[in-house]
Amino acid sequence: MFQNTFQSGFLSILYSCGSRPLAIWGQKVRNGHIKRITDQEVKSLVLELAGTNVATTYIYCPPDPKGSLAIKLPFLVMILKNMNRYFTFEIQVVDDKDMRRRFRVSNYQSTTRIHANCRIRRIYFSDRLYSEDELPADFKLYVPSSTGPTKPKSKVPPPPPPGTKKRHPEQSEDVLLSSPGQRESLENVHKGPVGSQEDRQDQSIMKQSSDKGPVGSLEDRQDQSIMKQSSDKGPVGSQEDRQDQSIPIHKH
Repeated sequence: MFQNTFQSGFLSILYSCGSRPLAIWGQKVRNGHIKRITDQEVKSLVLELAGTNVATTYIYCPPDPKGSLAIKLPFLVMILKNMNRYFTFEIQVVDDKDMRRRFRVSNYQSTTRIHANCRIRRIYFSDRLYSEDELPADFKLYVPSSTGPTKPKSKVPPPPPPGTKKRHPEQSEDVLLSSPGQRESLENVHKGPVGSQEDRQDQSIMKQSSDKGPVGSLEDRQDQSIMKQSSDKGPVGSQEDRQDQSIPIHKH
């Protein structure tokens, strides 16, 4: 009924001083009456409902039993006068799951009954409507953020890059390198610059040459050995020359 009405502040559904106080209400009367009179105490027009049975004389809104007021305001205020007679009223609401729930208030029931299918934490009366901040601590309902203590999450190492094998704690870094480029780069770091096989052989020969001296061919080394012997023993000639030198010359 009020679905397309802007709802803010106050929204009145019955006003006894208006021209048509029951414009949106239905009514049922049996053994009683519903009329507008002037109350002598407040000196104002009021709507009086009277009857021998509270169940046979009443008004209801909306008039269509299948209809709905579609009011979203959270509070309902009724200004009534106690006539020292039996009185009751009912409120039927539709929750967010489209379930209809009926609340009944009366002054002729001495025992308050709470029927099945509900969970109760506290029932209390108050002198006025208190906000959540004004309530005592034991009157508040706290919803815990978690059901139990949470364990700290252990840090998980990031996954290895594609193409690498899983490392064992006892394995060296060489096991982790699977691509040829990675292995060569690691060898260059540990062993120095690496060339071809011929370059490595040349470097080995040059190292031996620097340790042992200049190296030539086999004939050169033999000539050097003969020259060294000659320098140690003196001038060396042919065999005939050596024999001539050993035979003394006798002059007659």
